[in-house]
Amino acid sequence: MKTITHVIRAGAIEAGHAIQLDLEYADKTQESLRCEMHTAPNLGRAIIQAAATAAKLQRATPGTHLDVVDPYRATNCRTAATQDQTLVVLEFATEAVVPVQNAMTPALAQTTIERLALELQRLGTQPPSQKH
Repeated sequence: MKTITHVIRAGAIEAGHAIQLDLEYADKTQESLRCEMHTAPNLGRAIIQAAATAAKLQRATPGTHLDVVDPYRATNCRTAATQDQTLVVLEFATEAVVPVQNAMTPALAQTTIERLALELQRLGTQPPSQKH
């Protein structure tokens, strides 16, 4: 296994269809990695998730239980619809900087609203009344 010691550069290539990461390893060798754009968000999320888990493990007290599941904590949200108007999009800004986007059918969006309202009731926080 190689240890990355420096990210030399990272950028978009191929008219935005891919990204390139130029890395340097502990043995001073360098390598360029190419990642297609449909895979790049998953790569970014995986790296952030692993780093957050590693940070938790470093801060943990020996002998204590540690939940290493570290969900993205939302800091803001926005909604939209897909261009063809068939799906509702919910995007969360996160503490990890990488936004999380979910696209869903209108039926699933309604189910989500209902379940969130139930969770708010359970927590003792009433959602704002909906005007129909």
